[in-house]
Amino acid sequence: MKQLVYCELLKAKKSSGFRIVLGIVFLLAVAISLSSISFKSADVTERMDVATSGIDAFFVALRDLPIYMIIGVLLVSIVICGDFENRLIQAEISSGNSRTHVFLSKVIAVALLFSIVSFFYPFTRLLVQGVFGSFGITLSLSVVLLLLLYYLTSVFIYLSLLSICFLLAFVIQKSTVVIAFGILLLVVGSSAISAFGVAFPKIGQILLYTPFGMNRALFDAGLNPMCMLTLIGLSLTYLALFLGVTNILFQKAELK
Repeated sequence: MKQLVYCELLKAKKSSGFRIVLGIVFLLAVAISLSSISFKSADVTERMDVATSGIDAFFVALRDLPIYMIIGVLLVSIVICGDFENRLIQAEISSGNSRTHVFLSKVIAVALLFSIVSFFYPFTRLLVQGVFGSFGITLSLSVVLLLLLYYLTSVFIYLSLLSICFLLAFVIQKSTVVIAFGILLLVVGSSAISAFGVAFPKIGQILLYTPFGMNRALFDAGLNPMCMLTLIGLSLTYLALFLGVTNILFQKAELK
């Protein structure tokens, strides 16, 4: 399976689609940071909720659920649906690889690529607004490690949400359909569920322990290591459940 994962990463390295996604995310982070720095009025920044310091921009970036869901849906489409459409998955299975190994290699590849692309968004904003404005915090080794743990926690939370898209990709196998349904369910649906949780606080408290609310729980907790580790554990639990169901369906799926 290691060889399969390695091949997936090599394909992504040469993929124009992956490079385009990475480039857009980087440029978007720079553009938003420079735009935020341009706001000089304190009244304007407070009214528009603009993050002017590097540390504020970091946290705001990691709460930008639509951006991460779009990144994830596109990567799932490129890595998984693209291989279905090019009959590469069929070829890997015909070569003697088990469906489970092929399945896990795709999931691991998407997770690694998502982590790489996602890294650029918050940390580019942190650096750009820190260098050209102010960091808003003293950057020590302990702070940097906590920020990395916070970022990794966010990645696991978003991957637990993207497990829905993994299910769509292995069942539907078509890029355009998966992108359309993935964005509808994960961007529009997640925002609607979050708004519902805000409107009804008791339901909102329950959502804090699901992929639809864990991001809010993380933001409220701040740089609390125990809270972050707990949320990583919950995210891995949801991932294991969804991926287990997806793998069972993939085992029985007809490869077109």
